[in-house]
Amino acid sequence: MKSILLIKSLLISALSLVLCHPGFAQQFVFSPFERSADLNEDQIRLVNQIPDGRLIILTESSTNLYNVGSVKNIPLDTVNFLPVNDYTNNHFCYVDDKWVWIKNQRSLSILNIVSEKYEDSPGKLLQELGFSEKPKNLFLDEQKNIWLLSVNDELYCYDRGLKTVSLALPGVKVRRNNDLVNNVTSWGEQVFLIYRSGLVKCYARTDFKELYSININEQRKIASWLSFVVASGKFLYLTTDDSGGGCSLIKLDVQTRRQTALINNHKQRVNGLTFDKRGGLWVAGTEGYWYFEASAVSGQFFSGILLNDGQQVHSGVSNVFCDNQEGTWMSTNKGLYYYNPHRFSFSGFNTSFFQFRGTDDLKVFCFEEQADRLLIGTLNGIYTKDVDKNNESKIRLLVPGLRCHALFRSKSGIVWIGAEDGLYAMRPNGSVTKVLDAY
Repeated sequence: MKSILLIKSLLISALSLVLCHPGFAQQFVFSPFERSADLNEDQIRLVNQIPDGRLIILTESSTNLYNVGSVKNIPLDTVNFLPVNDYTNNHFCYVDDKWVWIKNQRSLSILNIVSEKYEDSPGKLLQELGFSEKPKNLFLDEQKNIWLLSVNDELYCYDRGLKTVSLALPGVKVRRNNDLVNNVTSWGEQVFLIYRSGLVKCYARTDFKELYSININEQRKIASWLSFVVASGKFLYLTTDDSGGGCSLIKLDVQTRRQTALINNHKQRVNGLTFDKRGGLWVAGTEGYWYFEASAVSGQFFSGILLNDGQQVHSGVSNVFCDNQEGTWMSTNKGLYYYNPHRFSFSGFNTSFFQFRGTDDLKVFCFEEQADRLLIGTLNGIYTKDVDKNNESKIRLLVPGLRCHALFRSKSGIVWIGAEDGLYAMRPNGSVTKVLDAY
């Protein structure tokens, strides 16, 4: 039995390598996310990441903070919600350095990242930030500025840098009775109001003078409503739900106002879209998912999620999220799945990379990652390698002579070095001093 499993694993690995070969269509191999007993078994609605690297996994009945095997569960029955009547879609969230802002079907809840608790009064928090009006919708742009559309159709902005609230537009007008503002985002000195009807209005950030307006549905014969919007540089990616079924994905250049249709599908809907760290675009659909390489105008559609055991999950993808480690998470009604392009990639460094001329073996004991470099502790000293360099670059000797066994970086930026002859401290400026002798 073990031999059969080994042969099966080798065949799957070989198949994965073949599928990733440039001569073949790209395929992505996912791993099922093994839920712990602490993670609620309800259907997963949303996945995102907070600044410290933990994942926030939202199910139908709870919020879960996941950190490599441990899960903090926060039941939703303890949450106080604030009405936002203009938001009628399902779960969506924004993440800044302090809070997770979660919208779901006419309600807003705010999770405090530090306390790991929901705010008792979201309305009071908005007042403390400087908002005096009640919201009927709320948005965060790419710079994490907060845009509040009031019940009186006034648009206010909380500037993240200035920490002040100002009135941006005294009256937000809609041209159709059933229209509403779907999103507010910004790029440089321009702000964009994006309506459910497909209307996009561009304003100057300084005085909020209207610069232009364009409707992505003007040239279309099929009536449709805007569903999701993602901003990336000077482009807006807008998805629509077409009447009678079907969807489209439009790429809008906000400088030239040129529109490019990336998806036109008559059978399914888009459930979400996101960009990975390499610029690739992932689009979740009701019958599978699409992937577009960076800047590409044509992509691949996958009707199933290929797993690392060779099986395929044929299901609609309800949510897709790309984390800061270049990983991609997909949730379906059957579970949560993870893909990372570097999962099976390893690079070897022999002694020539370390410029090591000794006759003994080089013994590496520890690593410590900093913002722009990797520290490597050995019995021949401490080496460093720039993390942005390619694997052919040399590894430099930073601190010679120390027989290093342990490295630890504190919040203050000091790297503590455990050596055979004592404890050393490496300051942020690179200086190394001995603070304790070994007994």
